[in-house]
Amino acid sequence: MDEASTLSMSAILNIAKRSKRVLLSTTIYGYEGSGKSFAMRVLSTLSKLGFEIKSFEMSRPIRFSEGDPLERAVDRTFVFEPSGIHIAKNVVNPKLESFGAKELLKLGSENLESLYSILTEAHYRNEPRDLAHILENPNSTLFGLKADDCYCAVAHTQPDGPLEPTKLEAVLKGASFPGNLITERLIARTGDTLFSTLSGLRVVRIAVHPELQGKGLGSILLKAIEEHAKAKRFHWVGASFVADLEVVKFWFRNGYTFVSLSWSKPAYAEAPSVICVKPLSECASEYLLRNKALLQEAFLSLLPYELVDLETYAYIVKSLGDKIRLSKNVERLRLFCEWNLPLELVLPELRQTVFALAQALEVSELKLVLQALIRPLSRSKKRVLRLVISNALERLY
Repeated sequence: MDEASTLSMSAILNIAKRSKRVLLSTTIYGYEGSGKSFAMRVLSTLSKLGFEIKSFEMSRPIRFSEGDPLERAVDRTFVFEPSGIHIAKNVVNPKLESFGAKELLKLGSENLESLYSILTEAHYRNEPRDLAHILENPNSTLFGLKADDCYCAVAHTQPDGPLEPTKLEAVLKGASFPGNLITERLIARTGDTLFSTLSGLRVVRIAVHPELQGKGLGSILLKAIEEHAKAKRFHWVGASFVADLEVVKFWFRNGYTFVSLSWSKPAYAEAPSVICVKPLSECASEYLLRNKALLQEAFLSLLPYELVDLETYAYIVKSLGDKIRLSKNVERLRLFCEWNLPLELVLPELRQTVFALAQALEVSELKLVLQALIRPLSRSKKRVLRLVISNALERLY
């Protein structure tokens, strides 16, 4: 499989489990951009699952002569290569720094490389134009966590919303304008124009130095960005990204609610995009609360198409959990759990209560409930499902 870093982890796992040998190749650095996610996600996950990995790296240039100074100039210009700066394994008391486009231009090439190269090394996809977009956009801000004179985590943000009143009607009819991705998607999804008046901060990309991942630095940086957004009176913080399981888990653990799942997949990925938000004001919280049922129904309507794997879907559903529609369906579910009422006769009630049950279920349990909604279960899985739902009802009541 060529350009394997563009495939979802679930797709690669399905192929790996069914094949004796799999050859995966991908570009890590190059003039088209960089995709370090292959080493970050794919190889590390396959190794943890017990697959025998043999790695080979080819460094001979294809489009340049070996040692061509033009290739080196291109790599330096677009910060394709890692900074090469040694970083301590234990980060203590990292400090937050922020840079607008003008401040970035004044940083000097060495500091800019140190900051931006983390996105090149650690983020799942980078393109040459990304750096230009940041430097040319006066609304862009780079946040960096710095410890011992080295950056260990970086995030790129830009404002999203409010929407100009002159564009509102067009957005309600499906039009799109640059710069307000999340605002437009939520207005179009819900038809609720309140969100058009709210200013948000979109995290375009967030990345941690590859040697420091898994230490909570991404969450520390995200929390600092949220505090900055509150101080600047933003109503919400949000993000849009490819619905990779590990990335979805990161945003879920940090308290974000998933509000939209795309039907289509980006050209560079095997999974669709997902949007999540965290309200910072009462207005944003009110908007999510009054539109929660509509957002829930939208996700349920996409469930049979299995646009993402069920574990990823389970995290999305848990983020929207509530007890609003549980009470009137409890008795029907108890008849299924405690007696012999067939599963197919309570599927409507199960569908209506899945977001309530999600509050009391582990992800693995919720995954089974979602599976029951889209395909027949074996007899043994039905027995497990009865126990899972029964225990969830006890926890909720």
